[in-house]
Amino acid sequence: MRLRKYWQRKRLQRRLQRLRRSPKIFIPTPRSWIVIPFKPLSLFLIIILLFLSAYLILRSDIFLLRHLRLQKTNSPHPSVLREEELKEYLQRYWARSLLLLSPAQIEEDLTQHFLALAAVKIEKKYPDTLIIHYRERQPLLIIVNQGREFLVDKDALLYFQLQGNLGATLPRVQLKEGSLKKGDFLPEKNINLILQALDKLKKETNYQFTRLEILPDQSLKIFTADDKKFFLPLGPQFSSKLSLLLTILQRYQQKGDFFIEIDLRYNKTIVR
Repeated sequence: MRLRKYWQRKRLQRRLQRLRRSPKIFIPTPRSWIVIPFKPLSLFLIIILLFLSAYLILRSDIFLLRHLRLQKTNSPHPSVLREEELKEYLQRYWARSLLLLSPAQIEEDLTQHFLALAAVKIEKKYPDTLIIHYRERQPLLIIVNQGREFLVDKDALLYFQLQGNLGATLPRVQLKEGSLKKGDFLPEKNINLILQALDKLKKETNYQFTRLEILPDQSLKIFTADDKKFFLPLGPQFSSKLSLLLTILQRYQQKGDFFIEIDLRYNKTIVR
C-alpha cells in the first residue's frame, strides 16, 4: 500500500515537472537539432516589435509639424520683429516629427538669430503644432553713431538698427567715437549709468525724455518733451544724486509746483 502511494506521488511529480518546463523550438540541422527555448525567443520578438512600432510612430505623418502659432507678450513700444520673419526662419523645422524636435534647441536658435528677442518659450501641442511664446527687448534709448541709429536695451546691447520713425519717442544719445554695428555692446563707460537713470525715471515719473547729452565736465544732461532739463554728475555720487532727483520730482508733482531745471552737479541742489 505504501509502495503504491510512493509511485503515484512520483508520477505526479514528473507530470508537474513536464508542465513547468518552458516550451522549446526544435530546428533540424544535418547532424543534430538546434533547440531554442521559447521564452527568450518570445522576449526578443517583443523587443523587435516595440522598436518597429516606435520607428513607425516616429516616421508617421501624424506627428509632422504643420502649424505654427506665435504668441507675443504685449509691449508699450512698437514691434521691431515681424511675424513673417519668425515664421520664415521656422520653416527649417517644417515637416519634421514633433517628437524629435528639441524646444531648448529651437529657443537657442531663435535668440541667437533675432537679437530683438528678450525671451522665447517653445510649447509642443500634439499632434502637429508648435506654439512660440516670445517677448521683445524693451528699448530705453537710441544711440546715434555715424548717421546710423540703434535701439539699446537695459543690457547696453545694440539689438536693432532703426529705419523710419520707429523710435520717435525715445531719447537719443550721440556717440561720435568709434564705429558701431548691430550686436555690439556699448563701449561708453557711462552708458550703464545713463540706462539706470532712464529706467528709474521712466518707472517712477510721468516725464517723456527726448534727448541726452554727455557734457565735457562728465555730467549728464537730460531733456524732456516739455522743455525741462535735469543735470546729474556721472561718477561715484550718481546713485545718490539720482535718488535725490526722484525725491524732488515726486515732491514737485504732488504740490504741482513749476520748474525749468534741476541741477544736482554741485553740493547744493539748484532748482530754477
